[in-house]
Amino acid sequence: MAQLGILLAMRGGAEEALLRQLHNHSSVTVARRCADGAEVLSAALAGVGDAAVIDAHLGVERSFVLRLRKAGVKAIVVAAGHERAAFEDMGAQVLIRDSRDFLAALLVLLEDDGTDVVETAEPVSRQEPEDEPGRASALIGVLSGWGSPGRTMLAVNLAAELAARGGSPLLIDADLWGASVKQSLGLDPDGTGLAAALRAVERGTFDSGGLMRLTEERDGIRVLGGLNKSERWREVSGVALESFWDVVRTWPGYVIIDGPVRLPAADEDIVGSFGPAPNDMWNSIWEAATDVCLVGSADTVGIHRFVNFYLDLEDPPRHIAINRVRASAAGPGARESIRELLARFAGIPDPILIPEDEQVDRAVLAASPLITTAPRAPARHAAETLSDRFLPQRRRIRKRGVRRGRVASASEE
Repeated sequence: MAQLGILLAMRGGAEEALLRQLHNHSSVTVARRCADGAEVLSAALAGVGDAAVIDAHLGVERSFVLRLRKAGVKAIVVAAGHERAAFEDMGAQVLIRDSRDFLAALLVLLEDDGTDVVETAEPVSRQEPEDEPGRASALIGVLSGWGSPGRTMLAVNLAAELAARGGSPLLIDADLWGASVKQSLGLDPDGTGLAAALRAVERGTFDSGGLMRLTEERDGIRVLGGLNKSERWREVSGVALESFWDVVRTWPGYVIIDGPVRLPAADEDIVGSFGPAPNDMWNSIWEAATDVCLVGSADTVGIHRFVNFYLDLEDPPRHIAINRVRASAAGPGARESIRELLARFAGIPDPILIPEDEQVDRAVLAASPLITTAPRAPARHAAETLSDRFLPQRRRIRKRGVRRGRVASASEE
C-alpha cells in the first residue's frame, strides 16, 4: 500500500493511542490533526489527505460525507457498533470504536478503495406508478418556471380532491422561497416540517414513522410544512433530498409536492458544487416525481413565459394547468385562444384551464380548499378534472339532473 495521509479528528485517549501506533508505520502518516468536522472538510477541500478518520460526534452528517468524497477523500467514521448502519447508509466506512485491534481494522478500511468513486444518480424517467406494497400511489410534483402562477392553490385543491376520493394524500410544501401550504389550510406555519425532516435525513434517522410524526392533518390531508423563511434554503442539499424522497415513496397513498419556482440561475453555485445550489429542490422533485403538473398563468406575459420554459424542457410533462383564465387578460374567447396557442406553439393538446374565480379568494380567506368552501365553483371543477387524471371517480348524477328525470317520468305517466 502506497503511503497515505490521513486527516485525524478524534478525542481523548483513543486519538493518542492511535497516534502512538501510527508513529512507526511506514504506509500511513497523519497529514493533519483536526478539531472537528469543519476543519476536516476545510483540509480536504485544500487537497490535504487521502482519508479522514473522524469521530461520529464531531459533525458527521450525510452532506459532510458527500463533500469529502467529492474532494477525493475517503470518509472513515469512528462509531459504536449500533451506529454502523446509519453511517454506512450515508456512504461512509465505519471503524468500530471498541475494536480489539484498532490499527489493523483501520488499515483494512484504508486498503479498501471501493468507496473512492463518487456515484452520480442518473435522472429518473417518469413512469406510471406501480401498485406494490410500501410504495406511494404517485408522487405528483406541482411545478412552474419563473413567476407565481398559483402552484399552491392547485396543490392544495388537488390534495383535497384526492382526500375526498380516499387517496390518503400527503401534501409537502417544498416551496423554498414562499412556503404557504400551512397558511392555506389554517395551520401554524412555524411548526415542524421539511426542515426537521431534512435534519433527520442528515443524521440518518429519518424513516416512515418519523415522516408521519412530522405531519399535521387537515381536511383529510396530511401536511408536511415548508421552511418558514426563504433565507433558510441552504439547509436543503441535494444529497439529503435523495434519501428524503426514498422515505416519502413509502407513503401509503398519493403524494403532492408544492414545488418552488425554477430560478434562472446556474445549477452549480460559487463554491464549486460542494454546497447546496438554489435549484436543488426543483431538480430533485423533477427527477423523483412519477408525474408533474406544470402550471402557467393565463395572461400575455405568463403564456409567453410558460411556452418558452416548456420548450426548454428535455422531457416535458403531460399534465398542464393554466391558471386564472379570463377575458380581461387573454381577450375575447380566452379559453379557445389559449388552447389554440398552446397547441400551435408548444404542441400541448389537452391543457386544464382554470378560470378566474372569486371563490378561490374566499377559500383562501377561510383557509380551506374549494371542495369545502365552494364545491360548485368553476375553479373547483377544474381541480376535479385534474384529480381525475390520477384517481378517477365515477360520474355522479347531479341532483338537478335527477329531478329533471323524475319530472320527465311523471309527465310521461
